[in-house]
Order: sequence, then C-alpha cells, then structure tokens
Amino acid sequence: PPRSTLFPYTTLFRSTKAQLFCVSNTGTANAIKLTENIFRDVNIALMNEFAVLYELLGIDIKEVIAGCSTKYNFQPHFPGPGVGGPCLPANPYYIIKDAEKVNYIPFLIRVAREINDRMPDHVKDLVVEALNFDEICVKGQKIAVLGLSYKADVRDVQISPSVKVAQRLAAMNATLQVFDPYYKGESVGSLSVMATLEEALTDAVAVVVLTDHKEFKSLDFSKAEKLMNRLVIIDSRNIYDPKKLPKGARYCGVGRPLQII
Repeated sequence: PPRSTLFPYTTLFRSTKAQLFCVSNTGTANAIKLTENIFRDVNIALMNEFAVLYELLGIDIKEVIAGCSTKYNFQPHFPGPGVGGPCLPANPYYIIKDAEKVNYIPFLIRVAREINDRMPDHVKDLVVEALNFDEICVKGQKIAVLGLSYKADVRDVQISPSVKVAQRLAAMNATLQVFDPYYKGESVGSLSVMATLEEALTDAVAVVVLTDHKEFKSLDFSKAEKLMNRLVIIDSRNIYDPKKLPKGARYCGVGRPLQII
C-alpha cells in the first residue's frame, strides 16, 4: 500500500521506540524477512556439511570455527542436530514455491534445506556409533535424552530437531529417559518427560544432549557418572569441553570425532 496508508502502523511502532526501516511495498518487506532467515539456514547447512566431513577427517569443527572467527569478516554459524522453530525450516519453501512460478530453481536454498533436514538422522547415527564402539546395541538400552525444545532456554518444540532425534532413537527400541526443564513431568507427543535430570541419567548407558539449555551447560559429569551405567556423551550442540570430562568417558559431537578421555 502507499506509504500514507501505513501512517497508523508507523506511529504505533515509533511509540515502542523501535528502529524503523521503511520499504516501498509489502513484497519487499516479506522478502527481507525471508532473506534474513534463509541466510541463517544456508549458513547453518554449510557448517553442518563441514561438520559431517570433519568427523570423517578427524578434525574438530569447534576449533575450526574458533580459528575462522579471528578473521574480521567471518560470521560464525554453528552445526547441530538440525534447524527448528516456526521460521527457518519453513521460510525456504515459500521462496522455492515462488521461484517455481517464474521457472527458477534456487538450488542452494533447496540443498541447504536437505542438509539440515538430514541432521537428526546423523545425530542418531552418532549415538549408534558411540555405543557400537563398546559393542552395545541401542535396542533396549536406557539412553538419557536432554532437551526437546528447538533452541536453548525456551519452551517451544515447533519443528524441533531435538524431538526428531528422540523419535528416531525410540523407533530403534531404545528406552528413552527424557528430560527438559521446560516440560518436566509432561508428554511431548509420544515422548514422556521425566521430573528431574537425575531421574533421566539413572542407569543410562549414554547421554544425548539435544538442546543447549543453560541447565545442561553446567552439568556435573562427575556426579552424572555415579548415576549412569557408563559415561558416553553425544553432544549435538558442542557445549562441553572434552578435556574437562572424567577419565574414561566417551565423547563425540556434531563435527567432533569420538574421543576416549
């Protein structure tokens, strides 16, 4: 609409002291929102692509990102179990659909979506590989799953990759002991969330960190080790320093090869 018709809305936004950037039409405004979200989705996909490759090459992607960040124009993005929430997983498909109308194929955007959509399966595979190292089959084993929200410190499971990883492990007949501080004692779909972190860790053969809630960042693994059957850590958010883990622990992350501490 003409800018004159936007007057009531700009007045409202200015009353909140928000910084306004006016554009010529609603199509451009929508394109801005989609572009900023797809920019993140594509860059996260690039880091996820590197992460899977670097695992095979025996390179720690967290160290790589730290080194790259010393360059002034590098913008760090981080690998993980996938991309969730109401925006990033959905917005690329709006652009893809519009592109079809003008006979254009946005190859990079499509492939980035495919990469990020595959990451829950990759994290599931990391769990299988970490347990296989000690000749343990996933089926029937108690596995502590930490976090269901799609990102840290929120109560939100919209299109959550954390939920997808848990569902894949459940489909392999693992006995999941799920804990998320935002869903204590509740059910999220077919997943039952335990009341305490300690309950989730008890007798588990592995702990799979799927959401980087602050409660998990400060997890005391010396205490966790006493509760668990063995200390195998699959850190899909790369929030732990392996050097600070108890001796004998097994550790891997997305883009961080399996280590015996």
